[in-house]
Amino acid sequence: TRWQKKDGTIINVLLASSPIDLKDLSKGVTFTALDITERKRMEEALRESESRIRSLSDNLPLGLVYQIDSGVDGKDRVFTYISAGVKEMHEISISEALKDSSKVYRQVHPEDRATLVEHERKSFEKMSHFKAEARIILPSGKMRWSLFCSAPRLMPNKHVVWDGVEIDITESKKSQEERESLQVQLAQAQKMESVGRLAGGVAHDFNNMLSVILGYTELALKSVPLGGPIQESLQEIRNTVKQSANLT
Repeated sequence: TRWQKKDGTIINVLLASSPIDLKDLSKGVTFTALDITERKRMEEALRESESRIRSLSDNLPLGLVYQIDSGVDGKDRVFTYISAGVKEMHEISISEALKDSSKVYRQVHPEDRATLVEHERKSFEKMSHFKAEARIILPSGKMRWSLFCSAPRLMPNKHVVWDGVEIDITESKKSQEERESLQVQLAQAQKMESVGRLAGGVAHDFNNMLSVILGYTELALKSVPLGGPIQESLQEIRNTVKQSANLT
């Protein structure tokens, strides 16, 4: 109940009562009054803090916040908390995830599962945080990329609890892949440009040499008898040089 003190201050009071004699209520009742104003204030502050944290985690864009109890040996996986983002990130409800954590873990791509488990094992041994990327296959068949950031804590009951976040990095991965593809294309284009310059240089020099051969052939044709075998051979050389120049 609430009481108003003489100075007008309102305080929260916990009342407890019991009869002096259970067999004879006429003997009266004892009352105990305990001022719990500070306790109530702390409880309210705690509720407000939890509400703010829940609001922040539930409204985390493209991500979710989770807490997992992995038992004493670190092999169990039981969600003790998961934010509302699980519906968008894994296409399942909060209650489904809390009831069966495997519904989330089974979505990790088979090729990435071992890597994620290895990160968890090393982190568990050293009690240090880890970051790991993994592909997620959703119930709808869509695939996306997730970044997991988690840190273990040893609880009084010897259980290890993981506090972590999962962030959707699909768009970032796509941008990275596009950049890498463009870099490969740029390198290929630069390579082809180099080859083109080399080929152009070779063609230019080779054409100059053909011009010299053609010039000397024309001079030789002027100094040989007409209609003879030498003239025919020189004319054949001239024709071949011209064809080679066109090809170059």
